[in-house]
Amino acid sequence: MFNKNIKKLHEEVSKMRQELNTVIKQDELFKKIQEIRDELNSSIEEGKQNDSPEMFGFYNGVIFTLSMIYNQEPEYLSAPDEWDEDIKAKQEEEIKKKKTEKKEKKLKFSW
Repeated sequence: MFNKNIKKLHEEVSKMRQELNTVIKQDELFKKIQEIRDELNSSIEEGKQNDSPEMFGFYNGVIFTLSMIYNQEPEYLSAPDEWDEDIKAKQEEEIKKKKTEKKEKKLKFSW
């Protein structure tokens, strides 16, 4: 009888450990999801989603995934009028153009 009680108690403790491990794993998962959400919000504040169409799609995909996890409607980002990569390319092109114009001016007036 005593051995049966100990065995039963041991089984209950083992079951409780398994349940506790499950809760701990769920808590760790929840913390990771929160980290992802916080990193997403931080990156959006920095405007990284406007770098390129690919990044924009990536961010909206993460928003969709988090909305599924939280069982909420996704609040997608709006696309910018112009992507940062395009703005940067135009600026670089403008700098090259000005440098070329300066060189041409120097060549015209040098004797």
